[in-house]
Amino acid sequence: MSTPDFSTAENNQELANEVSCLKAMLTLMLQAMDKLTRAA
Repeated sequence: MSTPDFSTAENNQELANEVSCLKAMLTLMLQAMDKLTRAA
């Protein structure tokens, strides 16, 4: 355990932001695909 810990809170916050962004993108993509399949 010689590696120093660089601001874990900030890294966790950035990770959370990226994850929520990915979730939003996935949700939008799934909704668009659902609309396309229903329209077909």
